[in-house]
Amino acid sequence: SAPSAPSTVLDLQAGSDSGSSSSDNITSETAPTVRVSLTGTSAASGDTVELLLGGASLSNAVTATLDSADITAGYVDLTVTDGDLGADGTKALTARVTDVAGNVGAAGGDLSVTLDTLAPTIDQTTLYAWTENTTAEFTLTASEAVVWSSATLTNATLSADGVLSVSSN
Repeated sequence: SAPSAPSTVLDLQAGSDSGSSSSDNITSETAPTVRVSLTGTSAASGDTVELLLGGASLSNAVTATLDSADITAGYVDLTVTDGDLGADGTKALTARVTDVAGNVGAAGGDLSVTLDTLAPTIDQTTLYAWTENTTAEFTLTASEAVVWSSATLTNATLSADGVLSVSSN
């Protein structure tokens, strides 16, 4: 009979998770690595694990033939071929196990990953007439959620909430 579906959610590996945290499943990596847990699959050495995108094989199939080390570890890491996730957006990843007899298991381990390869754009709409010995504040707005870092430049300060103060002093 066919192996069971992975019962544990797939995991975008921290080194591939480039969002604001290493566990938010947002990545700019076009060839990310995903961990597939073998829990609940009854996988054995010689079986094959395949990573799926939207329930189908990727353009370049991402598979691994399991060995005893994978079975002992209880997982296998699979890396997507560069560009196979397609355009930016939300991606539905699953995995399935095929046993050595060719019985194909159901897909499982559903993981939603956001591919975001474009840097945010910053808009500044405040216009300011510059005069001597004054300070101007500009509010910066990003095209997507960003983490502002405070910074002090010569005669300028950027606050953690995106306010840039510039002084002519």
